[in-house]
Amino acid sequence: MNSVTCERVAPSIRAVRKMLAAGGYSGLDLVHRQHKRFAAEAGRWNCLVDTLEQPAGERDGLLAGVALAHKDVFATAGRVPGVGVSAGTASTAQASAGVLAKLASAGAAHLATLTLSAYCCGATGDNQHFGRPVNPIDPDAVVGGSSSGSAVAVAAGLCPASLGTDTAGSVRIPAATCGIVGLKPTHGLIDTAGVFSLAPSLDTVAILAASASDAAHLLSALAMDGSSRPAEQLSDEIEAALDAPRRWRVATAVDRRGLVPEVGAALQGFMDVVRDMGVVTARQVDGRERLDAAAAIVLHAESAATQARLLRHGDGALPGAAKAVMLPGIAVPAPWYARAIVDRGYERSQFLRTALHGVDLLLTPALSRPVPDWNQVSPGQPGYDESELHALYANLRFVNYLGLPAIVFPIGADTKGRPVSVQAIARPGQETLLLAFAHQAMARIANPGLRPVH
Repeated sequence: MNSVTCERVAPSIRAVRKMLAAGGYSGLDLVHRQHKRFAAEAGRWNCLVDTLEQPAGERDGLLAGVALAHKDVFATAGRVPGVGVSAGTASTAQASAGVLAKLASAGAAHLATLTLSAYCCGATGDNQHFGRPVNPIDPDAVVGGSSSGSAVAVAAGLCPASLGTDTAGSVRIPAATCGIVGLKPTHGLIDTAGVFSLAPSLDTVAILAASASDAAHLLSALAMDGSSRPAEQLSDEIEAALDAPRRWRVATAVDRRGLVPEVGAALQGFMDVVRDMGVVTARQVDGRERLDAAAAIVLHAESAATQARLLRHGDGALPGAAKAVMLPGIAVPAPWYARAIVDRGYERSQFLRTALHGVDLLLTPALSRPVPDWNQVSPGQPGYDESELHALYANLRFVNYLGLPAIVFPIGADTKGRPVSVQAIARPGQETLLLAFAHQAMARIANPGLRPVH
């Protein structure tokens, strides 16, 4: 079975820690090297909105020497994000988003802002203002959205990790199309102050990373609150948590009706790996259609409410994907939305009692079909197939409605050499468990296969 790995340009966060501990490099040296490489390479993949100023001054902390770039939805000091429709605007009153301040306090440098689907709407990276981003695995393959630029930058090796947002799969979709790790934490775990809001009860700040280790370091930095422990000790603890021996209890839920055979074959091969890690049981997820409908109602209603001014004054300029998300919300009956919100706690409890009963996590396909060509999921293009577009988010959006943590990571390759990925879902607050499972499972897949085109 082929695995999906990306040839690194930017060093892993763990590697940066080791280089600094060994001496010979300063954190600022490493950041400047990554800044230079990013500026030279980003244009090739069409993932860049704006390169920020080259950092100055040495920083300490868990992420010292690490250079990152993020989806252009996060406010930065003196700049309002462009959210996929502009290069951003200057504002002397603007402070940095809380998550960026956290990363900076942990020593990370912020290299650049990255492209996305306009207004965070769209399962693909198509953007009329910035063009189509290029998938580093295969230029003909779609880059999922809306956090498309973040996935491209990580998959191309320009940075080890990137922050995005996930409202209906917007981090997990591009992670799956680009063959990297995408972690959607429990809803509300990460502060969303200073972050563009589409549907507040679904929006989640999430992480795209080259590995579970890189994602774990970023998550730890976001969770830290004034820790005085040495960065090397913290990094060692993170790695130890990922490697801790465990006999995993895993349930699988695979709807064979929409599963393409070559994806099914890759999943079956992965299940053989998982059985060596613990106990695997098959499970049915009841009420998926009901959960999907509730997720759609909440997305439409809340996006129409949060973007009411845009709908009143800018409808003529809205791209098709944004209209498809926001406009139906105007017609959603208030009782439907209220019922979806009231039922959410019950639905979450039912899911925990059934799908996750007696197990550590639940596995589903990330995408039930192979990663499609970009024109297959772009309306108006020759070869457009609405069912291919729907398949990009069909297995993912119900997780946002339930507010549960989930991780997507690559497990193999299809016949075109494009990634096949799996989604693991856990109980609230179990992000470390998900990262450890992904880390240990990916370590057991022995034959690296996919690398970015160079």
